[in-house]
Amino acid sequence: MAQTRHSLSGRFLVYWRTHHGATLLGAPIAEPSDEPNGDGSSRTYLAQRFENGQLAHHEELTKPRYQVELGLAGKQAQQQRGWLHGRGYSGGGA
Repeated sequence: MAQTRHSLSGRFLVYWRTHHGATLLGAPIAEPSDEPNGDGSSRTYLAQRFENGQLAHHEELTKPRYQVELGLAGKQAQQQRGWLHGRGYSGGGA
């Protein structure tokens, strides 16, 4: 993409094109890279970050149409800032 100087290809490009990526995710802000899952399992996934989110490639899922998923960038950002602790929101409320 000219505006960010990062590219899209393969399954990430297919997902972006078929799921309104320009509107929902914005332009890519990084090239794909292996990133930790963030769940304590030590697994890594090929991921790509965008202006408004992240995509992750899950090879362990058997159906190709489910192998690319939205990443947990929002949850991870909140945890890094100390706004969300543990495994996330446990429910409850008024």
